[in-house]
Amino acid sequence: MSLRVYTWKVGMSVLYRGVGPTLVGIHPYAGLKCYIYEELNGRETMQVTDAMLAQVGYVYPENAPPTKEAYYYRTIFEKFSLRP
Repeated sequence: MSLRVYTWKVGMSVLYRGVGPTLVGIHPYAGLKCYIYEELNGRETMQVTDAMLAQVGYVYPENAPPTKEAYYYRTIFEKFSLRP
């Protein structure tokens, strides 16, 4: 049955029948996702200071990370790296 025939027989409101419950179900998920993002986003700026970023050329002479976030992830990678 085509969309045009279906909407003519039962009406346009049927197409939006599940929108309300879907939005109610998404709301807690979206709130939790935003909360976790904000918590994780604030962590790298607390651990990497401006002084540490100013000395980045001495710590990583090759391919120095340009931002605090990149510096943070680089330190995590260095911690778990298998290099001696």
